Amino acid sequence: KLDVAGTVNATQLLVNGSPINALAQWQNAASPNANDIYYNQGRVGIGTTIPSEKLQVSSGNIFVQGTNNFQNTNDEAKIIFGDQFHYVKSVYGHGLHFATYPATSDALVIEEGGNVGIGTTTPQASLHITNNSSTHPCFTNMRLEYKFDGTCFASSVWDFNAGSNNLWFSTPSLATPVMTMTNTGSVGIGTTSPFAKLD
Repeated sequence: KLDVAGTVNATQLLVNGSPINALAQWQNAASPNANDIYYNQGRVGIGTTIPSEKLQVSSGNIFVQGTNNFQNTNDEAKIIFGDQFHYVKSVYGHGLHFATYPATSDALVIEEGGNVGIGTTTPQASLHITNNSSTHPCFTNMRLEYKFDGTCFASSVWDFNAGSNNLWFSTPSLATPVMTMTNTGSVGIGTTSPFAKLD
């Protein structure tokens, strides 16, 4: 209907009587008349003319291929949040890695085989927890907590601590562990130093 070979200078464009607030910045080469990427008030929309954030992708996915086209061992594809200490990355041959400050290495790893590592980037079991804390360097801790929902049992917390070749089962309401298992196979109930197989 309108074909302009030169420049058009207009104070406002209307589509079906409504003003266009987004400006098309790039076009699809295969379909030159189908504008795909828009710039609107400092925000970029891909597949949308009204992006609500700095970058919004509508009706599609974001593909981060990473270094070297992600073809070699240890090639990375990374998304960084806020600063260099907070990111999610995929490592070729080594699954997904999650990092957050102040961890000095990746805090959580999901290996390609399905193993999950917390505090280790090479998990050797379905769930492998390693303590890298400088606050409590001698212990590795895991906590299970049940919140009372008004229908079942009262709220409860159980801690599992590993360190000094021992394993402790405890609850924060008690000063000493409920049960201790030593590396020699002894089990202590109410004592952290069992002198028999069951003490």
